[in-house]
Amino acid sequence: MRKILILIFVFVLSACGISQKEMAMHDADFAGCERIVTSTKHLIYKCPSGMEWVWETKRQDASVMLKTVKDVDWDAVNADTDHTLVEVVLRKSENCTEKFYYRTMVKPSDGEKTYAIIGCK
Repeated sequence: MRKILILIFVFVLSACGISQKEMAMHDADFAGCERIVTSTKHLIYKCPSGMEWVWETKRQDASVMLKTVKDVDWDAVNADTDHTLVEVVLRKSENCTEKFYYRTMVKPSDGEKTYAIIGCK
C-alpha cells in the first residue's frame, strides 16, 4: 500500500510540472536543509541559520516579500531563530538564467508579508 501511495505522489508531481530530477537537484542544492513544502509552484526548505551561505544571505538587505504559503505555520517560523526559510520559485526566472529563483527569508514575518531577498543559483 505504501509503495502505491509513493507512486501516486510521484505521478501527481510529474503531471503537475516538477520532475523527480528537478526535486533531486534542489534537494542537493539544499543539502543539510529539510524540505517542508512541495507544490507545483514552489519548494520551501528550512535550513539551519548557522550554515555559511544562509548566514551570508541574511546579512543582505531585504528587497522582496516571501509569499505567504498556507502550508507554513508563520508563528512557529518567526519563533524559530535557529532556522531560515528558503523558497524555490519554480518556472519563473526573476532575472536569473535558470528557470527558477530563490527567495530567502531575512526578517521575521510582519503580518502576512515576510521580508526576503531574491537570489539566483
